[in-house]
Parts: sequence; structure tokens; C-alpha cells
Amino acid sequence: MYKLEFTLKQHTPLIHFQHDQAGATLRATEVKPKLDKFLRETLMQIKPAVYTEFRDLIALLPDSRKEENLPSPYKLAVQPVHDNLIEKYIIASYIPRQNVIDYENKGYKILDRTPYFADNKPLKENNTQESKLGVMLKNGEELKLVFSFLNPQWEKLLKDALPAFFVSTNFGSRQSKGFGCFLPSNISQRELENLLRICFSIAFRSKQFRDLKEVFSGIDSVYKNLKSGDRNTESELRKYFNDFRPVIEWEKPTIQEKVAEISKMNLRINSKTSNRQFVRAVLGLPEIFEYPKHGGIKAQVIPDKNEAIERYSSPILFKVLDKTVYLIGAEIESSAMILNKSFDFEISQQGRKYGNIGVMKTPQEFNLIDFLQRAMSNKNYWTKI
Repeated sequence: MYKLEFTLKQHTPLIHFQHDQAGATLRATEVKPKLDKFLRETLMQIKPAVYTEFRDLIALLPDSRKEENLPSPYKLAVQPVHDNLIEKYIIASYIPRQNVIDYENKGYKILDRTPYFADNKPLKENNTQESKLGVMLKNGEELKLVFSFLNPQWEKLLKDALPAFFVSTNFGSRQSKGFGCFLPSNISQRELENLLRICFSIAFRSKQFRDLKEVFSGIDSVYKNLKSGDRNTESELRKYFNDFRPVIEWEKPTIQEKVAEISKMNLRINSKTSNRQFVRAVLGLPEIFEYPKHGGIKAQVIPDKNEAIERYSSPILFKVLDKTVYLIGAEIESSAMILNKSFDFEISQQGRKYGNIGVMKTPQEFNLIDFLQRAMSNKNYWTKI
């Protein structure tokens, strides 16, 4: 039996559903299926010579899409980590100040104002039992992966593939927003950026932030600006489609009209055309839009039953090296799956349903690279690499 050890440094907390277990960290059961898929489907695109050399080895990997029960040609184990080497993070988009103080007194690290909303409610109520927490190795600690195999060729294949795999992949919940970022130990900024150029068509580097709070505040800010906008900035995505001819307006005015009708509130609704389409879906399909300031009205996104789409992840990925963030245009080839698809929106408030808005289609075309080049051109602290 041959073995290969590969060490990782953790750069952002892993949002972990088993955070309460001893030594909770990256799990082999999450890494291995992703690595297998990377070797089967991605390696050929970014390193065709390596894929061709080891094609026969890669063909031995089990594929969950096929009805087969093949044994894996290699095994992976994650070296156990002692609890005293792990820090636990309370993570949410907002936590009341008093709760922050309580959590800090209990020894937790705090990351609020992040792009993670799933556990806002229980964390506001001091209920960590119903929440996922972030886990992270203390500064300087490394995570060791141990691969074992019978065929010694696996050592060369893995050495060639693993750096690109970890540069391309995050783990745990909310991974596209920079959580669960592990990179090869001692990788330099130059090496990372070279790999990003190999693996992706477009990427941008941020300024260096002071700490993890600033890192995730920066991620949250730039992503909101790209997709939805906020009180200070207009959505870059909306502006992009407003420049189409004929003009395309996003779906928000249609939802707002129904919200105004139900809440009896006078909303300022801005719409440049009646040609409205489900624009925000091209940067990731949401499950629901919420309007907490308007009585908790919700708009549930419902795919057309004839469309084979239940989930579409954001094609934008954030990677973090120490306190520098990289915004990457990822999975560009898969963006076609969300185009020209039909969706409806079911409106409800506190369990009472108010019917559907009506079918709305996603745009027929969208170029992620063109969009990012235009949208990021005026961002002062982001540089294209």
C-alpha cells in the first residue's frame, strides 16, 4: 500500500453541521466525492495533458450517476484534530449587540454582517443548538490528508491535481461565499493566482483586509452590489440588463407591486419597461425573497414543473488567501442551464397565501465574463488578475 500526505491551511471558517462533535473539521466524506468529480469532469479542461496521461486511472473512479458499485482505487483519511486546536465561530448576517457580548463571553468568535442568513433567527435567541457554527483551525495549524492506494501512479496524479482542486473548491455550507476555504500549505500569492488563471476564465483580487470580519463584510458588500444592490448602490446586474436592446427589466418591480397591494404600503417602484424577466436567477437561484419591513411578506420561487431545475448555484466563487479575497467567475459553461427557463412566485404572509404572481422567464442570454468585466471595472479596491 502506497501513501501520500497532503497538508492544508484553513483560511476561512467551515460552516459545519457537526460542529458539536469532537475534532470537527473537514470531512473525507465531503472531500472525496468532490475530488472524484473534479478528476472525471474538470481536470481534462484545465490540465488536458495530465488527464490524458492518467485517463485509465481516472476511469476506475466510481460515478454516483451510474448504477454501479465499484470500489474506489484510493482511500482518503483526514488526520484527527484535537479540540483545543479548533476555534468555533458564531456566523450570521446580523446578531444583536447584547447577543454578541454573550457569545464572546462564552469563548466564541463572532462573524456578523456576513453573507450567511440561515441561522439568524436562532442566534438572535441565543440558541446555538439549532444553528450551524463555523469551525476553524487556530492560526498556524495545518490539516493533514492521507491518501492510500495500491497503484503508485496515483501519487503523481494526485500531486498534479490536488493544488488545482483546492484552489477551485470550498467546503461546507455557503461555500460559494468564501466559507470553508482550504488551500495547500505554504502556497504563495503568485502560485495561487497562476492556478486561478489556469482554472478559471476571469478573476479579481481585492485589497488586503484587516481581519476575517472585514473579509466577509467585503464579500457581502460586493456580491450585494453585483446581484441585488442595496440602499447605497444600484444592482450591477440590473444595470447590465437595462443596457440590452430591447431593454430588460428585472423581476423586482413585479414582486413589489404585489407586496404593496398586500401591505397597503406606498412603495417606490422603479421600472424602465414592461419587459420584465427573472434576472437575478443568473447569479444563483434563490428559494425565497423576504420583505421583513413589509409585514414579513415572502415570495417563494417555484420552477415550472416542466423545467428540470430545482437548484442553480451561483457562478461566482470567492476564495480567500489569508486576508485577501478573490472573486472568480466559476462554472461558466453551466450557466446555459438557467437561461430561458420559466418560474412563478408564490406570495405568502405569516402562513397565509395570496396566490401567485404569474410565470416569468429568465433571460435568453447572459455572458458572465462580459458582465463581470463591466461590473468590476469601477470597483476601486478590486484588481483583475
